[in-house]
Amino acid sequence: MNEKESNLVFYETLGTIFWLLTDFFYIWELKVPLLLVAIPTICFLSLVLFKYSENFSALLANLAMLGWALMSVFWALEDLWQMPYMLTLAK
Repeated sequence: MNEKESNLVFYETLGTIFWLLTDFFYIWELKVPLLLVAIPTICFLSLVLFKYSENFSALLANLAMLGWALMSVFWALEDLWQMPYMLTLAK
């Protein structure tokens, strides 16, 4: 595995861990910790999308992963903070 592939795996793993933490904090209804982990979730998955999408299939997979994470974050924000426009963004 070369350095670029190793970095991709590292950033994808970090994004996934933060994403899981986002979902856990949403389930536990912990608003501030949710925000603190939602930001790195979006940042790491955006990095993966923009830096490591070398072909069309990788672009689609990374776009789907980021879209799903954004939907989760927007849904949690709407549910915990009663921000109705977030649910519209999630859809």
